[in-house]
Amino acid sequence: MMTTKDKEALEARMKQYTEEALQEKELIDIRQVFDLIDQELRKQIGEKTMTEALRSYVEDAIDGIALTDDPIDRETLKRNLIKRLKPVGNYRSAIDDKVKKKITMLRADDEPAAQDDSNLEPAAVFPGLVDIVENDNGLPAFLIAETSETELQVCGTTTVDGKIVCPPSRESMPFMLPRASEVLNWYALDNDRQLFADLVEYHTAISVLPSDNYYILLAAYDMLTYQQEKLDYLPEIDYEGVPERGKSRTGKGSAYVCYRGVHETTVRDTHLVRYAAEFRATLFIDTMDLWRKVEKEHSEDIILGRFERGQRVRRVLWPERGLYRDSQYYDIFGPTLIATNRSVNHILETRALTINLPEAGRTFNNDVRPETSLPFKERLVAFRARHLRDDLPRIDKPCDGRLGDITKPIMQMIRMVCPCLEYAMQKLIEDYQQQRLSEKADTFPARVFLAFLECKEQDKFIKGAIAVADVAAVVNVGLPEAKQIDPRSVGRILGQLGLQSARRHGGVRFYLWPDDEQIRNLKKSMGLADDQKNDHESTLTHPKNMSPTSPMSPDGDNGDNGDVFLRGAGTVQRDLFSEGAI
Repeated sequence: MMTTKDKEALEARMKQYTEEALQEKELIDIRQVFDLIDQELRKQIGEKTMTEALRSYVEDAIDGIALTDDPIDRETLKRNLIKRLKPVGNYRSAIDDKVKKKITMLRADDEPAAQDDSNLEPAAVFPGLVDIVENDNGLPAFLIAETSETELQVCGTTTVDGKIVCPPSRESMPFMLPRASEVLNWYALDNDRQLFADLVEYHTAISVLPSDNYYILLAAYDMLTYQQEKLDYLPEIDYEGVPERGKSRTGKGSAYVCYRGVHETTVRDTHLVRYAAEFRATLFIDTMDLWRKVEKEHSEDIILGRFERGQRVRRVLWPERGLYRDSQYYDIFGPTLIATNRSVNHILETRALTINLPEAGRTFNNDVRPETSLPFKERLVAFRARHLRDDLPRIDKPCDGRLGDITKPIMQMIRMVCPCLEYAMQKLIEDYQQQRLSEKADTFPARVFLAFLECKEQDKFIKGAIAVADVAAVVNVGLPEAKQIDPRSVGRILGQLGLQSARRHGGVRFYLWPDDEQIRNLKKSMGLADDQKNDHESTLTHPKNMSPTSPMSPDGDNGDNGDVFLRGAGTVQRDLFSEGAI
């Protein structure tokens, strides 16, 4: 029989574990709680006492959930509690009801106090805001340009939609703030071409990329993150390679100069949603196997949706409010950098520009840190202020399809700051296009389409159509019986390719032969065309007057330049492109 002293010891231990779990915002498995209790004490625990202890544990957990201010965290904790209790029963309805009642009770208790709260609300995104900066007193402040004619203003508060707002606390912003005095200085003195040239040198000095054109890509991407309100698409940059190739170093180099860059090793849903919705931050996700983590955390919708404006995700935050009032929608568009040892999902690949890092072959003496990259960030904030209300140049897509959508803003930025490099960037985009077409040519849909075309040559063309069974027979030539593809799967692929189906001769399924233009388009889209030359190539000419000191020049020095951070601060000024090149 358990004594009063033993029971008190058990309750104290349970309380301790519960408090620790709630402090970490992660409820541990109820079975683990009991496993932690001393073996001698567990021998004396009866069924009734176990039930009482479990009830006490759940009540304490519900109190902690209700006291959690953030609705996303609260929903995550509740979901975890239900999951942890699954071995002893399904308490979903009971927990939902108890949390709802507890929240209602707490709100009723807090209502008088809420009336005395300050009118200030934190804000980090609103029209006219250049960025959040550090003022002369070391405090967060707004840098605002209300109109294109007014001068920049540094202020601690401002009015937005009739509400007085202030910057978030420094502790809630996981990125360094640019100094207002430095931004104002660069706003008057800097120029876009020199900034772009120095960013190219910056990336050249901290990493080794497959070719010089990739440094141009990263510099243009840095500047685009400060103009993201004007974009409909923005590619995700995917750094891939075996360990110790400099993926993290390269990614941090970009994140520390990009707009509100955040370096994360987690893809937890609650974190990503906040960074996207509250800050419009540039996310650098650094993990060994990105897609495995994404699937584990169920954050696919965020990672796959960040490349396109208008993408929103729904999160149920207040189930107690009932129908149509229980959810919030979050905008998730924004710049994304990825570093991973393993290839990402094939759908994500179409929305990203992948950079496979080679072996460096040289030593880097400069560490990449936020404070040493801060001068570049300050210059980029000044660049944002100069062009806050300017439109990007109007250009055609550099190529067809989604690749053209995501690379168009890159070309727009090049046109804006250094037109002489359009040719180099177009060549890089063509390389990406050829690589994607080559990969498509090896896919199962391409194989099915080639089999469809081959059927006509084999006299299986009957009254303007080809039977699905005949296409499947060609696809399966040389395959063992266990690996052969059934006609239904082949027909599904042909339908997805846009071919028109029909049924003839007793219900046998056929696909009508397409016209010549449709065949050409299908071949081109799958990398099967004889001539894959880019239709846009003829619109650009090679620049003839690039400076020999340019990192893109064959004679340029791609070594580890020790003064690159000084150049970011303006201590060293070099024009990397000759006047004649523009």
